Amino acid sequence: MRSAETESIDAPFPQGYLDGQPFEAVSWALREWTLANPSVLKHPGPSCPLGMGDFWCQKVLQNHAWSSFPMPRKTLENQFKYALNLLLED
Repeated sequence: MRSAETESIDAPFPQGYLDGQPFEAVSWALREWTLANPSVLKHPGPSCPLGMGDFWCQKVLQNHAWSSFPMPRKTLENQFKYALNLLLED
């Protein structure tokens, strides 16, 4: 369940990423979604574990290379997907 600080998601989450589509195939849509919902990832909480919001913004908005993060890509993407699933729960 979303906290009061993150309850408003204005744009629908793009199809594909949570269903196994490669990040590169949906990166622009993920960027647009993040820009449409900036408050969602600014507030740390159960839906943004381990600084996911910071890492998400570095990857999605700033396009940092996967190798620039302190963990392997697969680990980071699993954390992204876990946090996003929690965030998008009804």
